[in-house]
Amino acid sequence: MSVSDPLIKDIKGHLLALFNESMGTKITDSSTNLHGFCQDLEKIFHCGLVQSQGAFYGSRKSDAFTWMGTIPGDGTTLLEFKYKSSVEEVQGCKCVSTSLGKFRLLVRLCLVKNCIHFPLQFLINSNRAHSIYDKNSIIGDEILAAILLSVLLQCSKITFQLQIFNSYFLDSTWQIPDLLKLEVVPCSSLGISISFSENKAVIVHIAGNSVASETAEISTGDVLANLNGVDINSSCKGRLNAILRLNKGRPVTLAIIKAFHKDSNDVFLPMKSILRHLQIDLMKITSGQTSATTAETSGVSIIQSAKTGYRGTYLGCVGVGSKGSVKQIEEAIRRRLGRGGEKKEVVFEIGEMSIKIVDAESNKPLLKHSYMQISSCGSAVNLPNYVAYIAGEENCDTASNFVCYIFHVKDIEEAAVILQSIDLNLQKLVSGSLFGQGKEGREKRQKKQTRELAPERIPEKRAEKTN
Repeated sequence: MSVSDPLIKDIKGHLLALFNESMGTKITDSSTNLHGFCQDLEKIFHCGLVQSQGAFYGSRKSDAFTWMGTIPGDGTTLLEFKYKSSVEEVQGCKCVSTSLGKFRLLVRLCLVKNCIHFPLQFLINSNRAHSIYDKNSIIGDEILAAILLSVLLQCSKITFQLQIFNSYFLDSTWQIPDLLKLEVVPCSSLGISISFSENKAVIVHIAGNSVASETAEISTGDVLANLNGVDINSSCKGRLNAILRLNKGRPVTLAIIKAFHKDSNDVFLPMKSILRHLQIDLMKITSGQTSATTAETSGVSIIQSAKTGYRGTYLGCVGVGSKGSVKQIEEAIRRRLGRGGEKKEVVFEIGEMSIKIVDAESNKPLLKHSYMQISSCGSAVNLPNYVAYIAGEENCDTASNFVCYIFHVKDIEEAAVILQSIDLNLQKLVSGSLFGQGKEGREKRQKKQTRELAPERIPEKRAEKTN
């Protein structure tokens, strides 16, 4: 390999730019030179990894963090201690799950602690580079590895002030989102509804006059990253209210990842696919129209059609008699699964006034129910892919016979979004937003709120509401 590798030239250029930028100040996450430097370092450390490592490391999947995380040492020197503590911090971090994400977090920690050169220095001093990297790679070449080491040693002369705790998207990008840390008054309800997508807890609704709305800093589409010191991901489903109660009688602490990225003046790039999946309007985020809403609007744009709606399989229906509560759903699902029958691939069209089920093949409607007919929706415990809603033959206030309509949705996250979407419209119905205003609306609203089934509207498997 030539001693003038382009990546060496690029990383030197980024380092020089960082030096010039750091004169009299600290390097922060907003630095474009830092982004370029880290990208080049990632390419170098992941280029030329051999498929079979030496006996010292055993046979492992080839990735940089594997060997970087298993460097021996007792941490007796200050440099060793800094590096080993960085590795331990990465291994204990629940915000990153992939080897690439862990590598990125380790690099950021080592930059802050001035020990980014340590792993390469170890490989060179121990003559183990050839057991991990191909000889035609930068690290596998003695001359190029020595040049790279001299570059990394210079990093200790720069002060990096990075948001190490902001590591929630390192699995997918080096870009760091805008993160907001808040402390709100002690409360039993924040007034937000959450839907999980790609392991992120996305805020899909903010109730008007709630604690969350009073901060004026939380918007629909933002991510609840941490609640009372607990990092929030899909494993927290069903536990958000318990986590909220951890600080009972004390201020509630929140870490919010903003959907809007100030540096790019646009939606944070990795968030775009998540928001589209949840049917949240990106234009409203960029225009700042996603702050807290009153009871009359959900703050979530649900855009469905036969071509873009959620897909699933219609399994059939089960009569549940005169009771339309959510308690009937699990038994109905299990009864339906216990017998055979024809299945149909369908598309859910979830509108503001009704839900329509369309045959995916013929594009003809199979079912249509207004939210006045629907009494509850939910799924069965341990069967999150099976979703259902119960509807009466007429408005459920007066209906005496209810039927449970059952579906299978392949994607668990999508199944949860379907239920959340239905439930948000049911909540709007109870609050009166779909009835309109005036005397007639108020009378219907009162009737709706006092009828027997109202407390059981909230489904077992839906977008979790922190109340």
